[in-house]
Amino acid sequence: MGLPIEYGAGAGGAIGIAGDKFSGKVLRSGLNKTFDTKESFQRLLNKMSNPESLGRYQGYFKTAAKRGTQGMQVTHHLLMQSDPEYRKIIEGDDDQ
Repeated sequence: MGLPIEYGAGAGGAIGIAGDKFSGKVLRSGLNKTFDTKESFQRLLNKMSNPESLGRYQGYFKTAAKRGTQGMQVTHHLLMQSDPEYRKIIEGDDDQ
């Protein structure tokens, strides 16, 4: 999934993770690892039908949505990798 560097830096900035000129390359390699991005991203999309279920994270995705699907995927990936509270929300029951 070849993401332009600006998606990595932009999404990182949206969630408070500073990026540099190498952040896009690092992010691209991370997206291709064993992390099941497709399945957990689908869980995010299911939860977006009730944005309140995302709690404080719903604002991050409003910002990321302005960058399109890739912006949302990158933001989701960064949060899954860096924020245990977010992982709990996504990996929790779908009816929360």
